[in-house]
Amino acid sequence: MVRRALEAALGGRVPGTQRALNLASAYAFAGDREHALEYLHKAYGQGDPRLKFMRAMPQYWFLYGDPEYNDLLKKVGLPETTK
Repeated sequence: MVRRALEAALGGRVPGTQRALNLASAYAFAGDREHALEYLHKAYGQGDPRLKFMRAMPQYWFLYGDPEYNDLLKKVGLPETTK
């Protein structure tokens, strides 16, 4: 239900290549690890250049130390995080 509401709110107004990271941010602000990581991976697959700033984005700080988040950071070329 939350996913549909977020996608409806962002759909059409946000270019497709930016939608995934925007949804990841929204889920991260809600503390939804699973969906935040799902959309971070989609943003990576789309080549979103904003991913290089992930470590500076406070909405993702709750993921610090998470192995899946750290793997994504490595793919982007950023150092790992610790809790």
